Amino acid sequence: MKINRQVLSIALGGAILPLGLASANDFLPLPKPMTSVGSLSDSPTSVNNSVATRQRPIQSVDVRPEAFRDNEVVRSNHSGYTQTSQRPFRSASYSSAQDGHVQMSPVPDSGPMTIHSQSGYVESSGGCSSGSCGSGSCGSVDCSSGSCDSFGVIPRRSHRSGFGRCNTGFNLGGCRGGWFETEALLWWGPAGRTPPLTATIDTNNNIVSVLAGGDVTYGGQMVPGLRANVGRWLDSCQSIGIGGRAFGLFDQPTTQTFTDNNGTRNLGVPFLNTTLGGDDAYVAAFNFGGTQGRDPGQISITNDTDFVGADAYGRILLARSGCSRADVIGGYSFARLDDSIVLSTFKTNQSVDTVLDGTTFATTDAFSTKNTFHGGHVGFLSDVSRGRFTLSTLGKVAIGTMQQESIVSGSSQVNGTQTASNNGILTYPSNKGTQRRDVLAFMPEAGAKLRVGLKKNVSFNVGYTFLFLSDVALAGDMVNPIVDVQAALSTANNPINPKPKFDHGSYYLHGVDLGLNIKF
Repeated sequence: MKINRQVLSIALGGAILPLGLASANDFLPLPKPMTSVGSLSDSPTSVNNSVATRQRPIQSVDVRPEAFRDNEVVRSNHSGYTQTSQRPFRSASYSSAQDGHVQMSPVPDSGPMTIHSQSGYVESSGGCSSGSCGSGSCGSVDCSSGSCDSFGVIPRRSHRSGFGRCNTGFNLGGCRGGWFETEALLWWGPAGRTPPLTATIDTNNNIVSVLAGGDVTYGGQMVPGLRANVGRWLDSCQSIGIGGRAFGLFDQPTTQTFTDNNGTRNLGVPFLNTTLGGDDAYVAAFNFGGTQGRDPGQISITNDTDFVGADAYGRILLARSGCSRADVIGGYSFARLDDSIVLSTFKTNQSVDTVLDGTTFATTDAFSTKNTFHGGHVGFLSDVSRGRFTLSTLGKVAIGTMQQESIVSGSSQVNGTQTASNNGILTYPSNKGTQRRDVLAFMPEAGAKLRVGLKKNVSFNVGYTFLFLSDVALAGDMVNPIVDVQAALSTANNPINPKPKFDHGSYYLHGVDLGLNIKF
């Protein structure tokens, strides 16, 4: 008998197919699972000499709490766009039945989590990923878009250091917080200038060479100082803050002393003698030579410059991104610049003349100024960060009133006793006393510093600052070398010259800043 192969194939397929379906759906070599919807099995059936549990086809039921089913996680790529995917899981719990199989449902980590796929940084739960910061809110954005606590972004490979891919200056312990910074200052100012104050002279009191003053300036050396800056944020998103800053340079008085070198040179204080109509000099040390002997002596010049300043300011967020921010600042500024020069001479008479040998003569001429600034300032602050490095810049200008004060005094002594006139060499009643005036001034400041994170809230910084004062009075500008000797030596002791001198000019300070920054 001839058998149609096509018919046989269809028949065999129809017989085998139900058996395959049954094997796939109804016969599992596993005990019946226990589910939250109760038992759904029939009586056991033997297949191939093994015992299996028949189970009705059922609809899959997810019995996990709703919070566990909502397990999406946000992934941020390098370009700043986000995409969603299923959350990674740590452990397994909560069984559900689906198509007769035992399903182990993983339990997600507690709390939301942000994974930066390109950089490998993970943001911990809470904080900016949920858009909330402490008791406030910065909007539904994560830290990569400039929300509050960027310290929440922690690199996987740098867990101990706590530095993320950027550190925009936000603080630990929620978004509120503050900052404290202390710095050592190594600053320089311009060298001061005066008329010639010390010179070698010849037998006719003519100047041979200038030793101090004139083209020989004073000061200009490096001056150490300190600066402190402290402040606090007023809102949860660190958009508004207040702060204060104080700084100062504390120079030790510098003294130059010139002697006659055991009679090898003659010393004098130069001035213009209006009586003679030419140059003259007060003799401080002179060697007459031969049997005439000499009058040994010395000239000392002491100068001192001090500067202090303080600010009280508010700062308001102007712009912010994931790794940078810019703030506008404004407030009150104070500054004080003091400058002084003291010219002293001392000689002992030992020459052959009418003056008793051993008689001492001493003179003092003191010139000092005080410049006090009060005004308001406005400017900008910026921070740009990458990992543990942050570049900060400051630019601001203060406009206000500069109160200038000049104080001139002088004295003379013979054998330690004050003379009747009590004048110096360049100071007389005509120019002694105090002068004051107020002028409009401005004080711009610019600075930049690089911060290197030592810990997640502590950094070391090195920077540079430039500070300019548009109008100040300096001690060297108060010295007037024009003297009416004849009137000064008269009994009236009231010469027209030297006249009071109250010149003024600009001043600047600049230098290196080394400090420590703490955020809390």
